[in-house]
Amino acid sequence: MKELIQEIKKNRFSIQEEIIQWIYEKFGIKYSQQGISDMLKRLDVKKKTARPTNVKKYELI
Repeated sequence: MKELIQEIKKNRFSIQEEIIQWIYEKFGIKYSQQGISDMLKRLDVKKKTARPTNVKKYELI
């Protein structure tokens, strides 16, 4: 688990499928989407969420 948490902190993964694949390649353990979601909740890992930006913020005055 420590290795997984370190990789998550490095922002190695964009989506949960990448975490599932990494765990399978590293440890030979296959997780379902729900299983990985539950595990991440137990580890208190928050999902990344895209945030909208204000286009006007970047316009030149």
